[in-house]
Amino acid sequence: MPEDPVILRVYSGNSTELPGPPVSYGELEKKFHQLLAAAGHSKTSARSGGIEWFATTIEFLDQIALTLDLVVEKRDHDL
Repeated sequence: MPEDPVILRVYSGNSTELPGPPVSYGELEKKFHQLLAAAGHSKTSARSGGIEWFATTIEFLDQIALTLDLVVEKRDHDL
């Protein structure tokens, strides 16, 4: 990427403190990708963007995180 990334959110572990297996972040990432694709949020067509980037909104990502019972940490940013 030609520019430094800006971190707007951090999604982490289950927000409920129920006992259970540890969070698999690889599986959560797959679920994010599946939901983004199912909603028609296409991957970027930028030549230098890489294959991990989707054209979406932060609100949609937050809703996915809440649906997956994740903690949503908002980060300040200077743009």
